[in-house]
Amino acid sequence: VMANIFPSFFFQAKRDVLFSRGGVGGDFLDKEKNSWSLGLTASLPLITGGSQIAEAIKAREQLTRLELDSEWTKMKVEQRIRNALHATTASYTSIDLAKQSLDAAKKTLQFVTDSYVRGVVAIIDLIDAQNTAFASEQSAANATYDFLLDLLETERAVGRFGFFLNPSQRE
Repeated sequence: VMANIFPSFFFQAKRDVLFSRGGVGGDFLDKEKNSWSLGLTASLPLITGGSQIAEAIKAREQLTRLELDSEWTKMKVEQRIRNALHATTASYTSIDLAKQSLDAAKKTLQFVTDSYVRGVVAIIDLIDAQNTAFASEQSAANATYDFLLDLLETERAVGRFGFFLNPSQRE
């Protein structure tokens, strides 16, 4: 690694003006009324002990670390989006399954109710069918809410929320 070597320049100007002499020992000072001083310094760092090379290597390593951090962050965001999409797809499918289960539970409840009225089944069977229908109803409602939560998580992962869009943008 070759380091850049830049010269540095320093210019200094100084002017001293004596306004008055007085007091005890004032005549003792032998100084001109005006004095000027100019200085120019130039330095060329031929030997820097490798500090410039070390700083260049350190900067390159930091840049590499930041690039890796950026790639890692991109991968994590992509993974979060994919996970949210899979969860949303699964919960959407479960809505249909929960509705089918609810329909089956309602038909079973109707069948058991008719059988109970005719005296074919016991009250315990009727209560069992009612509990199953009620649980299926709750499951169907929860499936819809779970889908909406997963959809919001997907929108959050993507960084775009559909309810902020007008209908033409949603299309």
